[in-house]
Amino acid sequence: MLAALDGGSGSSGVFPDGVVDAVGAELRFLDRREVEEVVAVIDPVQLCRIGSLLFLVIQPYKQKQQEKEEEEEEAKEESKSDTAPEPKRRNSLPPTPYRLTQGDRVAELDLEAANEFERTFFEAAEEDLMKHLAMLGLALGRGDSSSTIVLYSKGVVMTREQVHNVLLDVDLLLQQPGVFDFQRILERVVAACAAELSERCGSFAGASDLGAQLRQVKLVPNKVSGEEYMVKYETSFCTNMSAREISYPNPYTLTDAHMEVLSRRYGEETRGSFMRCFFLHCFSVPCHEMLHCVQHVLGQEDKDLLSWSAEHDASFASLSLLWAISERDDMRDLFVPGFREEIMVETLRWSARVLVHWDDVAMREYKKWRDSFGMQAPCKSICDDSMTIGQFKGVLAIERMCSDQAELQAQLEFLFRDRLGDVYQYADRKPPKMTNKFIIAGGGS
Repeated sequence: MLAALDGGSGSSGVFPDGVVDAVGAELRFLDRREVEEVVAVIDPVQLCRIGSLLFLVIQPYKQKQQEKEEEEEEAKEESKSDTAPEPKRRNSLPPTPYRLTQGDRVAELDLEAANEFERTFFEAAEEDLMKHLAMLGLALGRGDSSSTIVLYSKGVVMTREQVHNVLLDVDLLLQQPGVFDFQRILERVVAACAAELSERCGSFAGASDLGAQLRQVKLVPNKVSGEEYMVKYETSFCTNMSAREISYPNPYTLTDAHMEVLSRRYGEETRGSFMRCFFLHCFSVPCHEMLHCVQHVLGQEDKDLLSWSAEHDASFASLSLLWAISERDDMRDLFVPGFREEIMVETLRWSARVLVHWDDVAMREYKKWRDSFGMQAPCKSICDDSMTIGQFKGVLAIERMCSDQAELQAQLEFLFRDRLGDVYQYADRKPPKMTNKFIIAGGGS
């Protein structure tokens, strides 16, 4: 389990016994002896951060390569047919490409070209990254300019192929059973959300016992029923406030059929990359679910079959809430320097990849829903597409994310103050002013 979750320093040997024996023969680049020494002292959180850095170093090239290959494939298909091309598929997210060509090129991360979260992640985590990379026989350095980051192995600058192989080795370690204690992670996040929301919303009408009710929320892993039609539900987070429960998918108990659904949803090709991605999402998704809990306590009612207003509102403030709990004193042991930025990097990366694969209908309907602040539901074709529904919520969360404490309070006032009963009677409510940094879908409010 994560030593940091128990208030430790993360240096107590937290990987399961035998993890190196399980992967030793498959290591592509890292030395087995060094890996054995590392897993005896390093926290999986730190290894995840190494994986996130490695991905950033090779990501720009991989994205361009994927886009080029997709354009070439689409052009070939269109040339074979006299009919108009089919709309882009939305029911799955193509996997992150884990193959490289021209791998002999130097692997670089250009901080000037990076977005704000990528830069602040690296700057905040650089000291820790250098220390833990050294355990693996690797080093950080500067490239041709002071803003360019490169990696060294034995004093020689690394190529994209070499970094790619290290990333596969890291992911191989992270995919082993028992590396993450998801139950404990989620319990910590939910408890922090309960405290933050009760402090911020406790004075609202209908919220007199908000804190007491939120503290009763328990985390329950989804049970595998064996029924095929249940797979999509068993791979999702779900809030049942009547039972004071948030259920969640635990990858360690899921079948191959479940993992296939999750792989399509997250767009990760290897089991290890999925585990790294899912681990980061275990900090953001509970924030969304806890906002649903507040809706229940306040007696808000969304009579839409798919609760489009309620889903908008839970997404609207979820990442702002995550940022706020990262600053709580009782969470600083978990949110080590750069960790919250790492979560945002992953969320933004996922959202940007989602947008590339939306068709015109999806983009139009998303903006309609977003810009009406949840009052206008998307069209039927979107409502019938569970994958796109989830994507709408994820993209909205990053678009409405605020790092300012006052802006989060304004978001919560907008969602919950004096807003009881049927939520659609408040369609003319005035939205708060927000300094949203990433309106990645473009246009609108």
